[in-house]
Amino acid sequence: MTSRALTLALFAFAACGEKDELEPATDSGSVEGDADADTDSDSDTDTEEGIPADATMTGKVVDESGKAIEGARVSMCKTLCRTSFTDASGAYSFPALEGFTHSFEIVISSGGWATPLAPITLVAAQENVLDAVGVKFSDSQAMPATPKEVEVVEGLYITVGADQIKLPFGADGSMVSGVRVAAASQLPVELTGEVIQTWYLGPFDGHAIDAHLPFRMDNLWGLTAGETLEVWAADYALAAWVSAGTVTVSADGLTLESDGEGIPVLSTLVLLRPGA
Repeated sequence: MTSRALTLALFAFAACGEKDELEPATDSGSVEGDADADTDSDSDTDTEEGIPADATMTGKVVDESGKAIEGARVSMCKTLCRTSFTDASGAYSFPALEGFTHSFEIVISSGGWATPLAPITLVAAQENVLDAVGVKFSDSQAMPATPKEVEVVEGLYITVGADQIKLPFGADGSMVSGVRVAAASQLPVELTGEVIQTWYLGPFDGHAIDAHLPFRMDNLWGLTAGETLEVWAADYALAAWVSAGTVTVSADGLTLESDGEGIPVLSTLVLLRPGA
């Protein structure tokens, strides 16, 4: 069996209540439930036809000081979710996963944490290692009742309102939250180009109902006037990155203005300089 190591430093998204509370015991590879509609051609609702579950994944979850986080729920989701709870050393393990793209997420139940989410592609018959660093939201404020431009986190402005967001069942949509993720703590991004910035946003997995959410950014990175970059959001149910359009640096170099497409879902957001 070959070996592949994917080291990742992840911040965290608030638990948002879309799933059950964490259990204290370690649970390796348990099935949590369907993440989306069955997409294979066989008659069951929880497997992908002809894909062997012979990939494995292990890792640790720690906080920014390096202290192990016990009881964090780590999930790998596609047609169903497999879950593992971290032990006292922060370790988790998945002994049997299919070789396709999953939604990798970490939920930490205590207040203030974000939910890291990344589409991760596994290759059959390989061992994978993903180590994660949990961080907390830097900014949170009340969710507007109707659409209003909110500086969700320094330099990122999103027009959002409770009546424009569809939340997972049981999720708390009373707050809108965000954090800018330091370069050393960013998760792997399976997109072509250079990652300029990653954010985690909440309420986690809150989808725009009628249209994407308008947004703009301050140019905190000294990008050149006229440069156009891509923006992508991680979609939990699709286990994929979905486009939030492009942004272009203004003539005065102060802001990045959206092409109008907007953010489809509040989760992991990435500003990307496209390239080969």
